Amino acid sequence: MSFNKIIEVVNLDEPLVVTNKNPSGNVASILFDNPCPDPVKLYFEGLGKLTCYHNSLYLRKINKLLGYPEAHKVDWSKLRFQHVVLIRAHLVKEGKAPSTVNGYLVLLKGIARASWQLEMISADDYQRIKDVEVPKGSRELAGRALCSEEVSALYNICAEDSTPFGVRDAAILTVLVGGGLRRFECAGLDLSDYDPKAGSVKVIGKGNKERTVYLAAGSEAPMAAWLELRGMEPGPLFYPLTRSGRIKRKRMCNETIFCMLRLLARKAAVKKFSPHDLRRTFISDLLDAGADLPAVQRQAGHSNTSTTSRYDRRGERAQKKAAALLKLPYKSKPDKPSDPASPELLNET
Repeated sequence: MSFNKIIEVVNLDEPLVVTNKNPSGNVASILFDNPCPDPVKLYFEGLGKLTCYHNSLYLRKINKLLGYPEAHKVDWSKLRFQHVVLIRAHLVKEGKAPSTVNGYLVLLKGIARASWQLEMISADDYQRIKDVEVPKGSRELAGRALCSEEVSALYNICAEDSTPFGVRDAAILTVLVGGGLRRFECAGLDLSDYDPKAGSVKVIGKGNKERTVYLAAGSEAPMAAWLELRGMEPGPLFYPLTRSGRIKRKRMCNETIFCMLRLLARKAAVKKFSPHDLRRTFISDLLDAGADLPAVQRQAGHSNTSTTSRYDRRGERAQKKAAALLKLPYKSKPDKPSDPASPELLNET
């Protein structure tokens, strides 16, 4: 449903209009490099870097839904309750998960709030938009947790690689699966954030929140091997490497870590996994080992324990065990004896 159709449905006097266009179509440049809608700029200034990136993708989708895929300046003072409701309905019809639809609603409500603060819309219009409800329902967490054999296979590939890639990749793997760090958190680490004596790293995660993460036992050896190769000069903890294995003294990007893990998985013949699956593995393994839920929450950097508990696989195993207690009385039908006088047998003789 295009925005023009939305306008027809709700019969507005004035639609949201585009007053400028961004030729590149790059949402990041829409928000920061070029003049941008004041309420959007105001809302995004209060977000963390990762949240800002995700909301940029949501904003691009909303722009397309409004019928202006290249728009970078929409008159948000025309945004009303009926627009938000119909956008929600379209997303639900597309099959978006409730949590994803909620992400779009949070963005629209945030822009509406900023518009109200800038006196672009009335308090009544903002309150109506704010009251739009999130669709009911939930989805199971996407992704998977790696088994111990798969993690061992990844480490074995690193050990077999005598180049600097093997040393560095083993250290990054240690931080991801032995500390549960998010990909951007790993890329953002500095040398000063790692404490070899305590076996911990200081991380700045979502919401610009700082926490201390203690790495799993056995992390000392791979980290020490990388530091010996890297050197002790200040700077990022992990560096990218050239094809020949020479260290490039600059910060790694998130995509480099993603490609590194894909290559390791292919070499180790491990089923594809995402960097976040290593975080899932870390949290799930801690809970399986009987770690205290609030402690795991602090390690993972979750805002509340309910998020951490979603990674708990113990309930799933209990379900499987309970289901195995029942046995269905189905019996397969015995095979019918072949008729010796059948045409098929006569043809064979």
